[in-house]
This record gives sequence, C-alpha cells and structure tokens, in this order.
Amino acid sequence: MTSSLGRVSKEDMDLERNVCYIDGEEYPLFYAKVLNIICDEEQPVLYFLGKPGSGKSYAAAKLGYDLHDKLGFNGEFTPEKNIHYDNLEFFEAVRYNGRRKVQVKEEVDKSLNSLDYNQLENRKNGNVISLSRILEIPLIYVGQFMNRGDKDIKDLHTLRFVPTGGSNSYAFEVYYIDRKEDDPRNEYDKKFLQVWKPSKPPKKFCNYLDEKDEQWKLDSLEEDIEEVRADREDEDETESKEDMKEVVEKISS
Repeated sequence: MTSSLGRVSKEDMDLERNVCYIDGEEYPLFYAKVLNIICDEEQPVLYFLGKPGSGKSYAAAKLGYDLHDKLGFNGEFTPEKNIHYDNLEFFEAVRYNGRRKVQVKEEVDKSLNSLDYNQLENRKNGNVISLSRILEIPLIYVGQFMNRGDKDIKDLHTLRFVPTGGSNSYAFEVYYIDRKEDDPRNEYDKKFLQVWKPSKPPKKFCNYLDEKDEQWKLDSLEEDIEEVRADREDEDETESKEDMKEVVEKISS
C-alpha cells in the first residue's frame, strides 16, 4: 500500500477513472502527481487561474487542506498560517514554518504582477520557489490571468488549474507542465491530467477567504486611488512650475 508521505506507484493509479489510492483511500489522480513531484525532488509549484467567482481560492484551500488533513503533511493547515495575501508574510511562512507545509499565495496579479518584475519582492519570489523544493513545500499561487502573474511563477510552475464548464460548475482542468531539462523556463509540454470537481474546504476557510478577499480588494482600490491622487498632484505641481517659468521669462524679456 502506498504511504501518504511516499511515492505513489502506478499500481495505485486507476487511469480510466482518474483516481489514485493512498493509504487505502481514493483521491483525484493528480494528488499522486503532487506527491511524486516532491519525491522526485522537483519544484512543487501549483498555479490556480480563473476569473473572480470561479472558485479558484476555495479549490486551492481544499487542496492544501487535504494534503495536510488526509495525506499526512506536517501540522494543521489553517487559513491564518497557510493562506497569505502579503508577500513578506508568504516569504516568511515558507522559510520559517517548517518542511512539508503547504503555503498559498493569493492575488498574485496584484501583489506579484509581471509588470513589476524588477521590483524587489518579485525578484525574491524566484528564490522562494527554489527554497520550496529543498523544504518539500508545495507552493500554491492563485491569480486571474497567466500573463499578469510574476515571471518566475509562469516559468517554474509544475501543475496548472483552469476553470472549465461555466461559472457555476466549480470544476477545473488540471495540467502537468512537463518542462525540458535543457531549457526548463521556455520549452514545455502541457499535459492534460483530468477534470477535478472538488468539494469546498471547511466553512472556516470559506469565511476567511471571503472576508480577506473583500478587505484586500478594498485596500487595493484605496492604494490605487492614493497613487492616482499623488500622480495628479505631481502633474499639477509640474504644470504650475512651467506656468511660473513662462511668467518669469515674459517679465525678463
């Protein structure tokens, strides 16, 4: 029988039904892929994509919860310790919370945006991904659009989850990103694994995510308003200086 902390053998996979058996229990087939990625000393980086309301945050939390509660990852998976919106909080959790503890990073479109690649937090995210392999930590990133997420997430994720079947279906196509050894960042085969229809995580996760998501969006909008306001003030100040310069030049002439 396959151990919950070890490699899942082919004998414990039912490819026709897209399930695997771990410690005698049935799970979606890709759960075996997550464990085997870790056992192969690869980087367990998972990327959930989808528009608002697709259920991607619930699904990411459900996966993290199952890996801890059912498959024997270290410690309890909780919203407060394992789901993060702030980049520094996420980095610290990966470094200091211990081995084999799933960490989820929400809202990467905003906090780890591809347009901000030269920003310090974006550049350090690549180091965090490398460290996750050493500590056997599955990293789960959650965002809306592939082209908006941090470059290292796009280049290095190994499993991709994409909503399918409409806004009310709460189902995800799961893909394994098989990267070429000589060029792991730019060349890969996207291999379809299965359609996953997860149940929702425990209610405390749903409540936490709903509250944090609303507060995060309100705070982000407030930051955007402040940035626009500051930018306009700079423009007004620049225009005022230019107007004063014209006046001085006229007086001087």
